[in-house]
Parts: sequence; C-alpha cells; structure tokens
Amino acid sequence: MSTNSARRAVVSVATGPYMAAQAGLLSSLIEAGWSGRMLTWTNQLPPGSPRHEQAPYGFKLYAIAEALRRGHSSVLWLDAPCVATKPLDPIFERIEHDGHCFVSGDERLGNWASDDCLAAFGIPRDAAMEMSLLNGAFIGLDLEHSRTREWFRRITQQCEAGLFKGAALTEHAPPDVRARNVDKDTGHLSDDPRCWGHRHDEAVGSCLAPLLGMDFTPVGDLFDFGRSSSAIVRYDAP
Repeated sequence: MSTNSARRAVVSVATGPYMAAQAGLLSSLIEAGWSGRMLTWTNQLPPGSPRHEQAPYGFKLYAIAEALRRGHSSVLWLDAPCVATKPLDPIFERIEHDGHCFVSGDERLGNWASDDCLAAFGIPRDAAMEMSLLNGAFIGLDLEHSRTREWFRRITQQCEAGLFKGAALTEHAPPDVRARNVDKDTGHLSDDPRCWGHRHDEAVGSCLAPLLGMDFTPVGDLFDFGRSSSAIVRYDAP
C-alpha cells in the first residue's frame, strides 16, 4: 500500500433514519473499488462530539479529528445518503494537490447564514449574497497542508463557541424551500428577508474558506445530486 493510500480515509456518521442510507454508501464504496479505510459511526457519535442539539452537524468535525488521530490525514467526509459510482482516486488526488476539496452549487451564503454567523466574521449580508455556500455533504481535507489545518482549527473553535447553533429555517424562507425541508426547525435569525435559515457547518465553513484563500469546485464531475451520470460521488436523497 502506498503512503498516500495508507493515510486516506472516508468518514461518515449516521443516526436514526440515515442508518440504512449509510449501509448503501458503504456497499457502493466497495463496489467502486475502495480498499482504503472507512471510519463510520452508526447510531452513535464520534469520541468527544457534542449532541446534535448542542452543535448541529458538529459531529462531522469530531469524526474527521478521530480519523486524524488514527493516522489518516487525507480525509473525505461523506453524508450517509452519498453513493460512490466510480473509484475515488481523482477526488483524493485533488484533495492532496490543493489541500482540500470543497464543492458548491448555486446556493448563496447570504441566504443561509444567521446574523450572528456573519457578524462573527465581519461579513455584511450584501457581500455574503455574492459568496458561494459550501456543500457539507462532501468535504475533502488534507490535514498535512497548513492552510487546511488552520481552516479545521478555526471551524472547530467556532463550533465549540456555539456558532453552529441556529434554526435551519427562518420565517423568510420561500414556500418552495419550506416544502423541501418540512422536517426542519424554524426560528428567527435575522430581520433581513434574504436570510432563509442557518446551515450550521456549511455557513461557518463558507465564511472561513475565502479568508484563507480556499476555493470551491462546482458540483458536477466530482460530486452531484443525482443529476450527473459522470459524477464520482452523488447524493441520493432518502
């Protein structure tokens, strides 16, 4: 096994209704020829992780931290509903070349960050409306890169400081957005009608990335939402 292969790992956490989806993810990784480590937590959280109610989606950071503790510095986080359709080598090559692999679609940070989140980074909402939103279903990190380590340090710090907290939707969310998120909580996060909710890890990570010069890859070839037949990993909504 090469040095790069030995330090690579796919990580994922699943609880409740997502456990069946995670089983599908693991099967797809094997079928796609993945022979590296798969670190998964099923119906439990990684060591040290706060409860979801305390820090929504903070468990992702603790799963990645545990992978690093076990010697895996090149890490790909995949949400449970993801499916691998092809070998993952091109993804890890991108992670290790650039130090990270973040993907983004058409969503804007300004729609999905609370006032508190934007204020913590000194980002006006007008500016946030021009910024891409990181998609948290697919996060690639090479923690041997100093810039990536700093992003991970800061996002973990902000998670512990409570910046992941906030309602998933606000009263300003359009009807079609509400219809796609009927299981999400609603609360007031901003008087600005452009704030539709808070995306927790995605919002904080999106604020940090440009501060550190970390770019986003458009969804499509590496990751997509079941639309692209050529994508290496796709997200199949449960």
